[in-house]
Amino acid sequence: MNFKLFLLTAAVVVPSLGHGIITTPPVRAPGPASPAACGSAITNILKADNQSGIESLYGASGSDPDFKAASCNLVLCKGLKLEDNLANVQPYHPGQEINIKVWTRIPHKGWASVAVMDTRTSPVPLIICEPLISFETDSATGFSTASAPVDMHFNVTLPGSLGGRCTEPGNCVLQWTWFGRVVH
Repeated sequence: MNFKLFLLTAAVVVPSLGHGIITTPPVRAPGPASPAACGSAITNILKADNQSGIESLYGASGSDPDFKAASCNLVLCKGLKLEDNLANVQPYHPGQEINIKVWTRIPHKGWASVAVMDTRTSPVPLIICEPLISFETDSATGFSTASAPVDMHFNVTLPGSLGGRCTEPGNCVLQWTWFGRVVH
């Protein structure tokens, strides 16, 4: 099989008081389609702080009359729209190793994972396969458990097959999820 998988990396922090974002490969960012789907409150939060936790976005959604739950799925890519991020879609091959770098300004205890998600399932995105990586974070100053990558820089390998789901741009994303709590 020599076909390309098209994935867009998504950054999400759920439900956490900590903050982190993937810096490599490119992640979704707000653009002109974001306010139309998610409203100006959520779009402005993400423009001001791309590490905003999803709990802040849910809070803002309740008071913004322009928020449209049907078109702004906060669980998937923080509601950020594919059409704003077409230049960030990455072609990958089955079995390809992908380098991921995460930057965080508030390390915290918790659990993190990266998985391939089918974006066409709604309202809950479908995890297509086992998480590509999962680990615990257990430090107020870094990521010092035996299972955590040093400095949040690690590689994941795509499965040999994703059942033909990810052959069109936008059908799938690599989703970063981080559950945890801030340690003081």
